[in-house]
Amino acid sequence: NGCDEADDWADAQGRTASQACCVCGGGTSSGPSPSPPGPTPTPPSPSPPSCSNSPPNWKDSYGDSCQWYVNNGCDEADDWADAQGRTASQACCVCGGGTSSGPSPSPPGPTPTPPSPSPPSCSNSPPNWKDSYGDSCQWYVNNGCDEAD
Repeated sequence: NGCDEADDWADAQGRTASQACCVCGGGTSSGPSPSPPGPTPTPPSPSPPSCSNSPPNWKDSYGDSCQWYVNNGCDEADDWADAQGRTASQACCVCGGGTSSGPSPSPPGPTPTPPSPSPPSCSNSPPNWKDSYGDSCQWYVNNGCDEAD
């Protein structure tokens, strides 16, 4: 839009297109909307639930404790029960058993992002401005601001 001539054709009050027309950098601006607040800090991750082998000294009928299942996996967790009929799947945390203190409460969901600020608005000032040649700000919108001065 180069406004090389935006000040050549002033109105009777001496206002040029560069002063009166938004397209030429004039007009009245409402200013930018306030910036949204910065991002909300992420809450710390919840601690994982704690688990205790139950009973603490459990051993299967073969004599293996939960530590054996930690070292060797749980493929045979249901094959060997203790004298009370509890298997590693029921007694050992590593195999999905044991006693859990329960999960920590879930953190709150993400904070919604506020809408982007609206761009500043501009009004031609005065609204019905015309240059000394009779052209309004709309003429400068259509033809550029090269002759606005």
